[in-house]
Amino acid sequence: MKRKLSSLMLVAVFLLFSFGSASAIPLYYNPTPGLAGTQFEDDDLDYFVDNDGDGLITSGDVLHAAIEFASINDLVHGNPAYALNKGADELVGFSTIELDNIDGSGVWHFKQHGSTPMLQLYTGGSTNLVLDTAGSYPTLAAARHAIYGDGATHLWDFSITSDLDTYWSFVPLVGGADDPTDVATIVSSTKIGVGNFQLNQVWGADIFDPIFGISGTGGDEMADLVGSVDISGGQGLTGGAFARSDADVDTNPIPEPATMLLLGSGLLGLAGFGRKKRFFKKD
Repeated sequence: MKRKLSSLMLVAVFLLFSFGSASAIPLYYNPTPGLAGTQFEDDDLDYFVDNDGDGLITSGDVLHAAIEFASINDLVHGNPAYALNKGADELVGFSTIELDNIDGSGVWHFKQHGSTPMLQLYTGGSTNLVLDTAGSYPTLAAARHAIYGDGATHLWDFSITSDLDTYWSFVPLVGGADDPTDVATIVSSTKIGVGNFQLNQVWGADIFDPIFGISGTGGDEMADLVGSVDISGGQGLTGGAFARSDADVDTNPIPEPATMLLLGSGLLGLAGFGRKKRFFKKD
């Protein structure tokens, strides 16, 4: 059984060292099984790859999002907990999702595109990703480079797995949500639709405990990462992005592996805890 640490110790334990960078990222632990302790708050730009050339988002087409996290919230002790300095301790991500089908209720269902995980998270790197400056929004290529093409540290990957609880869906709220050209003309205050996802970790240090997600999935209703995202109009965007999005992403870290990461990074001040460090393998 994992030992419970005081909240002050946990703040130290979850300062995960970014391997190759001097930055650190706090994660917050919830000792209640199944509940999230950490929430990532972000700003995204969305891009469209039209694989069949018809100009619409249809089955087989791919959506990408460049993600910049603004804050990391402590769901146990109150929000917001930590505001990320986007230039110094930058936490960024890149999502790649392929539209699988649209069901009879109009709900869009996405799948993993080839071998590419659906959500990849990075930190550090020499290029600062800037998504919120009018007139200088990045192209898809520039966003890719800023996220993982400039020496950034690759942290974690998440995706749909064989677990029945994992999925990525989207419910459009306006007509024409499948036409990126139309969405790009809609003001940013208009919500285009709402997405939900439950994903499992598929790469990186195994530090996340499963948490309760949305019910009715057919499994145990738990996944490593649970989130929702609002998609809004892309009026004023340049560089090829057609929409904006804002996601809340919940996780719960496991104390022992996080401590191992710290020790392995040379932050030996935590050695005084005198605890046996070990990795816990999830079922």
